[in-house]
Amino acid sequence: MSNLIYKLLSNSHYGSYLWENLERLEDEEFIKLIQSQISQEELIDQLVEIKTQLEADIIAIKARISYLNQIHQTELERLERWNKSLDQSLIKGYQAGMISEKAIGQKYAISFRLNPPSCTIIDEATIAPEYITQKTTITQKIDKKAIIEDWKQGIDLPGVSIEQKIKVIYQILKNTNFNDYQSH
Repeated sequence: MSNLIYKLLSNSHYGSYLWENLERLEDEEFIKLIQSQISQEELIDQLVEIKTQLEADIIAIKARISYLNQIHQTELERLERWNKSLDQSLIKGYQAGMISEKAIGQKYAISFRLNPPSCTIIDEATIAPEYITQKTTITQKIDKKAIIEDWKQGIDLPGVSIEQKIKVIYQILKNTNFNDYQSH
């Protein structure tokens, strides 16, 4: 059983039962459940409690993921710094003549070679014209807002599918007394 179910169990046995069974229910079964044993008001309260707890758990897990990513990123940067530092130290030793072009150990060998040349532009205005090429790109963008506005006006639009999803809105009633709710 998840932490969520234990938390709900402390507040409501029915809420935990509902949570355990919600994912397994078909649409018709869910409708029957809504019409069954408890009042709609109680059911709504239970569903909003479940929603609230799910959102809190999602926020907590995202915070943990962010923290762990930060820890791993710091460790990764440290290892990459050490890796680069090792290469730089070996290059300095090679350039100073302390390490030969091919150094052989008992199990491994280290060798040095020049990479292909690379070019960094310092002042673009001083580059000779024969080294300058022109690149033209044409990007095409479909105006989805205009399509939706025309759809709202009843215009038939081939090649598009318009969808309006239903959003669930959870609210706290103004006359709710939060002192009545206590965590166990």
